[in-house]
Amino acid sequence: MTVPQFCPCARRHTPPITKAETDKHHSPPQSYPTKPGAIRRVDRVCVATHRRIHRLLNLYVRAGGTPPKAVLKGFRPIELELAAYSWANADHTGGRLPYTLADGMAESPPE
Repeated sequence: MTVPQFCPCARRHTPPITKAETDKHHSPPQSYPTKPGAIRRVDRVCVATHRRIHRLLNLYVRAGGTPPKAVLKGFRPIELELAAYSWANADHTGGRLPYTLADGMAESPPE
């Protein structure tokens, strides 16, 4: 019997996860303003991927744009795709975007 896959981060989770074990991830995050005409995507991802996307977004905020390639190579394709989409569709005219996780949950904001 084939088990449905509810998260695009991997070909399969071991043990398999159910739809109830996934989170809705908004791209850009709900705390980010969007550019005029931008579409906010909602994707279902596992909890680990969700947190890793937000960690990557914090690195985008810290870098003021796309982080260095050496940093990006530690992330999965789905994480890279959703973070890049979020950054491209966020409205940057109001200054820096907020960090998306509290201190201690991801890389801390610069001092």
